[in-house]
Amino acid sequence: MSVSPSKESEDVFSGCKSLTEIAIPSGVASIGEMAFYECEGLCKVSFGEGEPSLDSIGSDAFYNCGSLAQFDFPSTLHRIGESAFSRTALTAASLPDALTQIGGQAFSGCRNLSVASFANPNTVLAQNALPSASEAKGLTIYSEPNGSVAQYAHENGIRESRAFPCLLGERQFRLKSLTSEESGVTLHEGSDYELSLSENYIDAGDVTAVFTGKGAYQGNVAYEYTIEPKSLSDNDVSVTVEDMECTGEQLKPQPVISYAGKAAPPECYAVTYDRNVEVGVGGRKHCRAGKFFRQRA
Repeated sequence: MSVSPSKESEDVFSGCKSLTEIAIPSGVASIGEMAFYECEGLCKVSFGEGEPSLDSIGSDAFYNCGSLAQFDFPSTLHRIGESAFSRTALTAASLPDALTQIGGQAFSGCRNLSVASFANPNTVLAQNALPSASEAKGLTIYSEPNGSVAQYAHENGIRESRAFPCLLGERQFRLKSLTSEESGVTLHEGSDYELSLSENYIDAGDVTAVFTGKGAYQGNVAYEYTIEPKSLSDNDVSVTVEDMECTGEQLKPQPVISYAGKAAPPECYAVTYDRNVEVGVGGRKHCRAGKFFRQRA
């Protein structure tokens, strides 16, 4: 069953085990507490046409939705309540710059979570907001250094990186403004400076951002950051290959590799084959690194 609700009040669909898909209209500002509590069959949440206006997700909103593996957090989101996504099947969480607060246990029990990327390095995380290092052994936090997110990672023994994971063609840049050390004033792009990026700001690799002052400011500041290649062995990367009937000749089915809801174009990886003539489990695949991926055998 799928629904397109106009309002998400508290526990409105709680325990609805036949619910598999929901579409949140763009006008919905909040998802109430326990709105989809223990909707065990829920696997897809999408947002309707138009700019989203979702501001908050209430406590236990998606608690124990064990089939929910993907959720696109909208840019307008400011708050995630306690246990909101606890015990879901999320593999990655790309959290927006607007997000200022994540409640306790919000992502606890998410054993498949391997990526938590924070656009806002000063998002405040309550105690146990993310799964522990023992719960999600492959979890890496991506954030700028010296913020509250980096401090949380350090205090909880979670691997952290200032690099950002490649997102299949999406521009990866997180720093929105500069701050004058002398006056403490925040400088803004367009009015106080112009931003230019080196040619590669999408594919995996090193990127240079240059800020050029304008108006009351002058001079240039260069900032370097890294986009990491995505590992094909991560839990949130799907590699599928269709079965083929034996013809006595080599068979070379093209794998479909998906990450973050997108299919990777063939130029992002290369494939070699062996044992792909005789009947059996043959056709062992070797997908080696391309511009987006590290190797997976």
